[in-house]
Amino acid sequence: MNLYSDETRHGFEHTLGWLNRWACSRSYGLGTRIPWDPEFLVESLSDSTIYMAYYTVAHFLHNEDMYGANKTHPIKPEEMTDDVWEFHLL
Repeated sequence: MNLYSDETRHGFEHTLGWLNRWACSRSYGLGTRIPWDPEFLVESLSDSTIYMAYYTVAHFLHNEDMYGANKTHPIKPEEMTDDVWEFHLL
């Protein structure tokens, strides 16, 4: 992964290490409910990050139609693997 500087890399690695020990979800406050387990919320900051990542590829997923009128979707949900996200975001 190419980053702007060593300082940026160290900050990124530190954050990834922190995420390994702390989940970005909780059971109260602001955030978005997790569809498969309504007891938990995605942390609002993580939620914002997820949306920004999603919007970078949404036009592909929705066949250029952000409002859902077009019912044909060129990419199936199961095709959005970790490899696809890494290709687009890293």
